Amino acid sequence: MHKICFLLFGISFFAVSAQNITLKKGIVNSDLVTSDSLKVPYTLYIPSEFDPSKAYPALFVFDPEGNGVRTSRMFKAGMIQDNFIIASPNVRLGDSLEADVDNGLRVMEDVLKKIKVNSNYVYTAGLDEGARVASGITFLITNISGVLAVNDIFFKNDPRITYKKEIYIGLVGDTSPKYYDMVNVFDVLSGFKSENKLYEYSGEGGWPDIDYLSSSFNTLHQLQAERVKDELPQQYIDSSFVRDYLTADALIKKHDYTIAYDFLGELKDKYRHSHDLDSLRDIQRDLRKMKAFKRERNNKNNGLMDEAYLLDDMSYFIDEDVVTANFENLGYWDEKVQQFEAVAKDSTKPYEQKVAKRMLGYIDLTVDRYIEALDSNKAATASQKIFPNVLKTIIKPNYFPAYLNIIQLASEDNDENTAYFYLEELLKKGYKDYRKLYSIPGTEVIRITPTYNQIIERYLYKSEYQ
Repeated sequence: MHKICFLLFGISFFAVSAQNITLKKGIVNSDLVTSDSLKVPYTLYIPSEFDPSKAYPALFVFDPEGNGVRTSRMFKAGMIQDNFIIASPNVRLGDSLEADVDNGLRVMEDVLKKIKVNSNYVYTAGLDEGARVASGITFLITNISGVLAVNDIFFKNDPRITYKKEIYIGLVGDTSPKYYDMVNVFDVLSGFKSENKLYEYSGEGGWPDIDYLSSSFNTLHQLQAERVKDELPQQYIDSSFVRDYLTADALIKKHDYTIAYDFLGELKDKYRHSHDLDSLRDIQRDLRKMKAFKRERNNKNNGLMDEAYLLDDMSYFIDEDVVTANFENLGYWDEKVQQFEAVAKDSTKPYEQKVAKRMLGYIDLTVDRYIEALDSNKAATASQKIFPNVLKTIIKPNYFPAYLNIIQLASEDNDENTAYFYLEELLKKGYKDYRKLYSIPGTEVIRITPTYNQIIERYLYKSEYQ
């Protein structure tokens, strides 16, 4: 009965005798594990017409949630031709970049044991932490052809590293907290190789629409084919062109006008020597005539310089205030955050709205980095460590770890009043973890005081030492 069902759905098999594994062709195999001592689960897609004697292009994808099945299917759906091997670990990322990269390498090694791979076409791709893994792997493996990094990237600004081996295509949400990081990195990468480019998509992050994602990956694949002087079949080019045209049209219909216009410009470069461009010119010409596009483009052009100055100000003031622990300037930050939040909600000014969201994300991300860096800095004062945590409570009032950090740091510094104040602020925000309040490191002395216990009892109706 099972064999009949498999035939009806066009699924076939081939065996990997060395490991006694049967892989299904044409679907995502979701129950594989690496064959070394540290078992890493992963998914593997095999083309429908797979021939074990042939070498295939390969894509290794890293999803931050470890959802290899969903991610593999998403990329498979976006492929122009059914000739790619696609593998993706089923391991949640984020604990440690070193561990995540190690798991990725184990999966790659295991796939290479099973399948012949065309060494000219080996790609990595990933989202957020997965993008850091996808790009980090290139420092350990020399024959990666290209990287598709979505919303983050691992980058070393080291003059000894030239980044000339692989091609980098970046995608970043136009209101992503990582927006400015990605822009800065790709400014450097594009200097090493003109093919290295960053594209925007609408939103704060996450995987872009499949069509836009697949277009970006197909661009990466076509650039690599040109680099190794392979001529892709005209049928492939034609299919890719049609998909890209429809993707541009979809962007316009979603009112992503400037993204669509820039995307069309890149498509003209992409197909300049392989396809007629009249239809792209027509859609771009029609877009230029639209009042909404003109308004959006003018707002963006007029605002770029102001945004650059604003970013410089935010960067300077955060650095200055953290280093000096300038608590007197907290009112300024409270006001700026409220201003950005108000503009971020104003859909009548789309460009200003995007800038406000980017600024909020940038400030939040920068503060997080200071909290992490100062936590392990033995030379930093208690005030320097407390300040970014206080700033975090202004940016994200319901982010409880910042309050807990302040209580710990203030207690260790014998600053009972600050500890009491942020304990009460924490409880006002709805914090309920009673046991945690009596196990915060460094609070052994303060948590037995009457004031500490009275505050807790006022909100949670019980206390340990009353």
